Amino acid sequence: MMKKITAILLSVLMIVSAFGMISFAAGEADKPFANSEFYEIGDYSIHYRQFPVDNAKGQIFMIHGFGLSTYTFEFIIPELNAMGYSCVAADVPSFGYSTREDFSTNQISREELMYSLMTSLNDESWILAGHSMGGGIALNMATLYKDGDKIDSLVLFCPAAMNGIPAFAKDMMKSTLMATACEVFFRIGTRFTFPFKMLLDMSVVDEEFCKDYDLSKISDPLKLKGTGRSIAISSASAMETDFAAVAELEIPSLLFTAEKDMVVTDMTDIRTSLEATGMLTQYEVMGGGHMAHENKAAEMAGVIGEFLG
Repeated sequence: MMKKITAILLSVLMIVSAFGMISFAAGEADKPFANSEFYEIGDYSIHYRQFPVDNAKGQIFMIHGFGLSTYTFEFIIPELNAMGYSCVAADVPSFGYSTREDFSTNQISREELMYSLMTSLNDESWILAGHSMGGGIALNMATLYKDGDKIDSLVLFCPAAMNGIPAFAKDMMKSTLMATACEVFFRIGTRFTFPFKMLLDMSVVDEEFCKDYDLSKISDPLKLKGTGRSIAISSASAMETDFAAVAELEIPSLLFTAEKDMVVTDMTDIRTSLEATGMLTQYEVMGGGHMAHENKAAEMAGVIGEFLG
């Protein structure tokens, strides 16, 4: 009997492991939005969307936060367009409709992928914007490519610094067991609405705004095959933020914080390193939560306009 049970368990584990190794191909998504485009580089297909205006004052490249996608900027982009700024929003690998990494992926850092896409679009310089995790990626990009002339300034929405991960933890996160566990967790968890509703309420802190929010815009991309596995693999390879290098930046930066941010509660390291540059502008969104750039879009766009002007 014990041998039969063991055989059954092994069979189940093999099925789950195989299920977890299914990859996401960009073609499955077709064109999720009318203005969807894909940038191919190495093993990656990066989904991005362009929101141009004629005779633009400048162009803004936008990177979303953990678990989100280009959709999160749909509230603030019309405000920025109205002020004369063209915008491009991109999906980081593991999220939105970009590639899901697996163990066969020849990895390229998120910073290099985003910078390569951004600079491939035209030869002009960019205003680089990032929310939460995307803010950490934007900071890393600014330090990595500070000798170029492609990044004019930084706009950071409640940014989250990238923390160092011990070697043993990286090995564990990249293991087949952990990747499979994350994949199964996401495949089961994304079947339910309440986790997304709870996280939205906590991140926006605006009952009226959340009431008619289309949660499928958040949940649908996270349901794509390979998301959980990809998050485990890419997180283990995330570049740590070099605060000493941030302090040496020579470009103006705008740091948004939110009074009711319950996700990123301590930005001391980011604030201190940016203050050292002598080129930091700070703005606290009163009553705003971690995703204040959505429900407080008009207010924050106005601040961005003043900063850039």
